[in-house]
Amino acid sequence: MGKYKELIERIEVTDDMRCRILDHISREPIERPVRILPLAGLRRYMAVAACFVVLAAGAVMIPAVLHHNPSSPDQGVLTAPVLLNAASAMELSEMVGFGVADIPSLMSASDKTTYMALGKELAEIKYNSGSQTVT
Repeated sequence: MGKYKELIERIEVTDDMRCRILDHISREPIERPVRILPLAGLRRYMAVAACFVVLAAGAVMIPAVLHHNPSSPDQGVLTAPVLLNAASAMELSEMVGFGVADIPSLMSASDKTTYMALGKELAEIKYNSGSQTVT
């Protein structure tokens, strides 16, 4: 940028040059560029086409939803898992099929310990001490 700045500072515009430049600028008509949007006319038709697509999709989907048969054999039945209580961590381990161990510091500080199995996937131990519970 140093050389450019030096060159620009050397340029001098005389009064005669200034008058000629302004005269040429005043003679030239100022034309604003015309911006042509090629899709501007199609915007209206694209909105109408989108409405037809939504209507067609609704016409196809509504009968399928109204005539839905939940007792068809290809769909499974959603059931709640069985909650089972155990007496100890060892019994809880046997119920769920994986090792579950007590936390000795929580067990010694708790008033009541509850062991629960949720199906074969989840084991839960609750340590209650007064109003506080750690699960």
